[in-house]
Amino acid sequence: MRVLEVIPPRVRIALAALALLGLLLGASTAVQTVRSRRLARQRRMLLADVGVLQSALLPDLPERIGGARVSAAYRPAAGLAAGGDFYDAFELPGGRTAVIVGDVAGHGRDAVPLTALVRYNLRAYLEAGLAPRATLHVASNVLAAQLGGRQVTIVVAIFDPGTGRLTYACAGHWPPLLVGTQASLVTVCSSPPIGAGVPTGRRQTTVGLPPGARACFHTDGLGEVLIAPRRRLGRDGVDEQLQAIGPNGEACDLIARIVRRSQEQCDDMAACIITALPGGAEHWSLRLEELEVDAAMLRGGWVEQFLVACGVGGPHVARALSEAREMVGLAGTAIVELRVGEQLVEVRVGAPSAVSLPIGRRATPVAELEATG
Repeated sequence: MRVLEVIPPRVRIALAALALLGLLLGASTAVQTVRSRRLARQRRMLLADVGVLQSALLPDLPERIGGARVSAAYRPAAGLAAGGDFYDAFELPGGRTAVIVGDVAGHGRDAVPLTALVRYNLRAYLEAGLAPRATLHVASNVLAAQLGGRQVTIVVAIFDPGTGRLTYACAGHWPPLLVGTQASLVTVCSSPPIGAGVPTGRRQTTVGLPPGARACFHTDGLGEVLIAPRRRLGRDGVDEQLQAIGPNGEACDLIARIVRRSQEQCDDMAACIITALPGGAEHWSLRLEELEVDAAMLRGGWVEQFLVACGVGGPHVARALSEAREMVGLAGTAIVELRVGEQLVEVRVGAPSAVSLPIGRRATPVAELEATG
């Protein structure tokens, strides 16, 4: 009491104000602590949700799928799983290996559901027994109206170790980079992306992939990185980096090398590498090309350019074009098939094939039918 009596009123007011301020600061600290804990909990939940989405779009792949060793990797341009790049690889009957790599235009949460939609539809068509070209053709008809104006570039492939053949089809996408095989790739008359408003799934190529050979499927983000001001890595640069990682290099090694060399990564990057395992078929020297043509392609000279690019001679070009025009007049489209070897080019023109799906039936015993009435 004596101390309080000698303390001036102004000092007592100041002390009371400081005490009140201390209480306010304590309360504020408690509120901030609670808020921080809540935000940390929400962040953990968000990361868990992102992980679920990431695993749905970018699955963990086993080291071996069918008759091939497989590796895949993904790197977003920014944020957590911010892009529309995706990949998938799975086994088909007969020990075959199916590969899907694609890129949905755009970034962010709006691209995530479309990416899942495209990936699972493509996988379903391949598991149903469709060839790569037919898979893209059916997917375009089914998905175009659901993409909301977006475009999707895709490459779909099936590797058969029993024959040593890799069959692939692209829709607005780069063909695979091949290592360990002498196959030359033709890009004339490449099919446009899904969602572009024009027919796609017109081209399909089959090449040999002997044991030890590799095929690298990747999105355009790998070639779009800047390695110098106004200079991009390009497809040839990606090929050089693929050669540099060696026969045991994986997709993550390829992307890591490209990132280290680049100054800026402008887009997401996804890659999937398959390596034919020992014990498969030896080198298959032929290359098969399949192209579905229509009247517009014939009038525009694209079919002739395609034939010449594949090494078809003048007389055979004229005959193939005449047969294609006749078939297009009858059926609306025609299938031009080429068998290309070192000194052999065989051209066939036929009617468009109908898409057929194998139907599995379970044998039902007669006694079971009788029991069910």
